[in-house]
Amino acid sequence: MARKVKSRFEHDTRLRLIDAAGSLFAEKGFAATTIRDICEKAGTNIASVNYHFSGKMELYEATLQYTLLKDQENASPVSTKELPAEEKLYQLVLGMLRNIRLTDKPEWFPQLLRREMLFPTAEFQELIQRLLKQDFDKVKAIIAEIVPQADKYSINASTLTLLGQVKSVAMESDEVLQALFPDLKLDAKGCQKMARHIADVTIAGMQACYGAKPAKKKRA
Repeated sequence: MARKVKSRFEHDTRLRLIDAAGSLFAEKGFAATTIRDICEKAGTNIASVNYHFSGKMELYEATLQYTLLKDQENASPVSTKELPAEEKLYQLVLGMLRNIRLTDKPEWFPQLLRREMLFPTAEFQELIQRLLKQDFDKVKAIIAEIVPQADKYSINASTLTLLGQVKSVAMESDEVLQALFPDLKLDAKGCQKMARHIADVTIAGMQACYGAKPAKKKRA
C-alpha cells in the first residue's frame, strides 16, 4: 500500500500557531502582532515559532499560504475542456466564489485577505500576484474565446472588472453583505446563483459591445 504523503501543514503545533497568528494578523495587522501574542493565543512557547517557521514573517507567509493553497492540495481537478466557453466562465467564477466562501477555511481568512489587499506586505506580494495572475489568464482566455473580435484592451478590462466583482462579493463580510443585500445568502445555491449572474452579465456586456454586428442592408 502506498504511503500517504502528509500535507506541509499537518502538524498540531504548527496548525495552532497558524490559526492563532491568522486571527491576530487579521485583527491587528502584521506590525502590531507580536510573537508573544501569537504564542499565548496558541498555547505554545516562543521557541516554537522559530522551530516551525524561523520567525514572524515566515509564520505570516505560512498563514497566507495555508489559507490560499490548502484547497489546491486536496482539490480534484474539474475538466471544462468540452464545455462551451460561456459555461467555462461560469464554472471558473463559481470555483473562485466557492474557494473563498465555502471551503474549509478559518473565520479570520476573509478579513486577513482584505487586510493584505488594502495594506500589502511587500515580502508576500509574489504569491498573491502569482495566484491572481493565474485567475486573470484563465478568465482572459475564456472571454477572448467568447468575443474573439474584441480588442486586447477590452478583453483585459473585462477580465479585470469580472475579477473585481468576484472579489468584492467573496471577500466582503457577512455583516456588510446582509446590510446591503438581505436576501443574499452565499451558501452552495447562493454561490451558484451569484456566479451565474456575474458570468451572464459579463458575457452579455461583451457581446453587446463587441459582438458580431449585423451587416448593413443595401439601399434599394
